[in-house]
Amino acid sequence: MARHVSCTERMWRAALPLLCWYALTQVADAQDVSTFAGNAQHTAIYQPAARDLNRILWSTSIDVNNTGAFAHYGAPLITSSNTVVVPVKTASGFQINVFNGSDGTAKYSLATHYILPSYTWIPVYQPVLAGGSAGARLYYPGAGGTVYFIDDPDSSSPGVPTQRVFYGLQNYQSNAAGFNSTVFINTPITADSNGNIFFGFRVQGTAPTPLNTTQSGFARIDPNGAASYVLAGNAAADGVIQFDSHNSALALSNDGSTVYVVVKSGSTEYYGYLLGLDAVTLATKYKVFLKDPRNGNATNAGILDVSTASIKMARRHLIWRGRGGSFKLPLESIRRLNEPPRLGPAKVASRHFIDGRSHPSFAKEGNSGSFCFPRLLQIVGRDQDL
Repeated sequence: MARHVSCTERMWRAALPLLCWYALTQVADAQDVSTFAGNAQHTAIYQPAARDLNRILWSTSIDVNNTGAFAHYGAPLITSSNTVVVPVKTASGFQINVFNGSDGTAKYSLATHYILPSYTWIPVYQPVLAGGSAGARLYYPGAGGTVYFIDDPDSSSPGVPTQRVFYGLQNYQSNAAGFNSTVFINTPITADSNGNIFFGFRVQGTAPTPLNTTQSGFARIDPNGAASYVLAGNAAADGVIQFDSHNSALALSNDGSTVYVVVKSGSTEYYGYLLGLDAVTLATKYKVFLKDPRNGNATNAGILDVSTASIKMARRHLIWRGRGGSFKLPLESIRRLNEPPRLGPAKVASRHFIDGRSHPSFAKEGNSGSFCFPRLLQIVGRDQDL
C-alpha cells in the first residue's frame, strides 16, 4: 500500500538538495587570513567579498598595558575553521590569545618570551599561519631571534610549542642571555605555500657565535627546521648597509621563487636598497637603490624604523609603501642588477579586510601595515549573524 506523503515532507525533499548545496558553498567560501595583509604577496585582497556590517559581535583588547606610547599592532589571523589568532601587548611583552571567531569564546593563550629591540615606536609583533606538508601551523616570534610553533591551531588544547632557531638550537641554549640581548626578530613572519617561513632580524651590539656580527639580516626556516640566513650588508654587497627595517614585512613573488626585502645603512635611514633574494638559498638575484620619486629621484628614499612600510606584489609591479608616498617599481626594472630603478608614484588605496563569512572583520592599513593606535580589536557582522 502506497504511503501518503505530506505536503511538508514533499517540501523538505525538494529543499534538501538546495540546503546541502548552500552548506557546501558556505564551507567552500571559507578562506583563512594567514598573514599580514592576507598573503605572502601582501596584496590585502580578501575573498569572498565583505558584506554590509552594522553590529559589534565581540571585542578583545590588543594592548593590556596601554602606556600611551606610540605603537604598531600585529594584524589578527583567521583560520579556515574560523579560529581567530590575536597578538596582544602585555606589561612584560607579548602573548597570543586565540578565540572562536563566531562568538569570541577563548580557546587558549600562548606565552611568547619575546623581547623588543630598541625602538621609537613600539614595533609590530606579527605571527603567521603556515600550511604545507606539515599541516596547519602557527608560528610566532620568541626571544633571541628564535621562533615557536604549534600544530593544529584550531584545537582548544594544542600541544607544547616547539622552538626553532635559524642559527642552531644548541647555540641558543648555550648562550641564551647573549642572544636575547643582541638578536631580535623585528618584522612580521611571512610563510610560503610550502610552509617555509621568512623574517628579518635586527642585531644590536655584536651577536654571539656562530653569528659573530653587528649586521642585521634575513632568515628562512623550512617545516623540518632546516634554516639559513643572510646578513644585510652581504646581501647588498655594500659595506655601508647594516640593518633591515623594523616592521617591514618580507614579500614573496607571485611564483614563490623570490623573496623581496629592504636594507639600509646603520648610520642613516636615507640610504638603502630593495633586494630580491632567491627564496631557497637567499642568494641575491636583484638589487635597486631606493630613491624618492616625488622630487624626480633627487633625494634618497627614507626607510624608517618608525614606519610600517612594506612591500606589495602586484601583477606587473612591486610597490613599496613608504611614509609620505608609495613607490611603484616595474618588475622588469628590478630584475636587472644595479640598473637605476624607474620609480613612479603609486596610488595604493587603503583597504579594509573581512573574513567574509558570518563574522569578522578587521580594518587595516595606514602607512602600511599593522594596526596603528587602536587598542581594541572589534569583530563586526550583520544583524542576521547575531
